[in-house]
Amino acid sequence: MEQDQEKVVERSSSGRSKWIVLLVIAVIVLVAGCVLLFVWKSKEKEEDDGGKIGYDTNAVVVTDEDELQKLADEMNKNDGEISLEYKNVATSQDGSNFNCYIANSAKNRYDMYVGIYTDVDYSEELYLSKLMKPGSGIKNFQCKKKPEPGVHDVVMVFTFVENDHATIHSQTNVTYTLHVEE
Repeated sequence: MEQDQEKVVERSSSGRSKWIVLLVIAVIVLVAGCVLLFVWKSKEKEEDDGGKIGYDTNAVVVTDEDELQKLADEMNKNDGEISLEYKNVATSQDGSNFNCYIANSAKNRYDMYVGIYTDVDYSEELYLSKLMKPGSGIKNFQCKKKPEPGVHDVVMVFTFVENDHATIHSQTNVTYTLHVEE
């Protein structure tokens, strides 16, 4: 009989231990869920800024004018400025071969290429150059599609690439004019 009572005590204490372990696990899961929910909500709140421009986390407050000039010089030295160099009109006698002046300014640090498109949606490519090193350029190009005689406003896209020639450093587009003589 004493052995039976010991087994009952052992079973009830092992049963209690199991319940305690399960309760501890449930509490841990609940706390982890609350932490994840809090983190998720705080990120969602950061992303939902109501369309306002937020502050740059890398911004530096500078009150000394000399220090500000040093920072500006350092930024320009590291990143460089991009200069566009071109004549705004390309002319053609036959609608296929155009005389132009499009160059990668010698002031630039990055190789670039130029694309010319019929519209801002880039729906039809008229010309795509090869890479141009700083200080080089083109004086003529051949259109993939012959525009009709007249004046055509097109979009020219300047794309500057990093040294790996795969990463775009900067890109900008301008309105460009193709003049096909009649």
